[in-house]
Amino acid sequence: MSFVHLFLKPLRDPPFCISNVHSGIINFVTVIVSMSKPLVDLVNDASDSLEKICNHFDTPLAGLGNYEDVAKYYRYDVFTIQARFKTSPDGPSKALISAMMGEHPSVTVENFARVVEKQARRKDVAILLREFDRK
Repeated sequence: MSFVHLFLKPLRDPPFCISNVHSGIINFVTVIVSMSKPLVDLVNDASDSLEKICNHFDTPLAGLGNYEDVAKYYRYDVFTIQARFKTSPDGPSKALISAMMGEHPSVTVENFARVVEKQARRKDVAILLREFDRK
């Protein structure tokens, strides 16, 4: 039996870690768990990370999206976006992130960074989010 054959044998019943001993063949699957911080950590952080992130995200850049694209991804309707986020005295991005803490508590900083990068094409904001997440 070759070493390559061991990895080509299909696994059954995945979720996280499986040990399947059959005919002398052992298969293991391991899922790497993300250790990204929850968004609440960003809001409660004493540094200026949230301010810096929101300043970038609230600044329009030609050809790129903004907080509205991310809000739509999380299914906020146009009325909430216009009346609640856009008019917030703290800025629309900070209002969105604060709303997400309560309405989408399982979203991590990394999850949010991925959505920002994909929906709004804002790599600059995603980079700042990831820098905060690594602290």
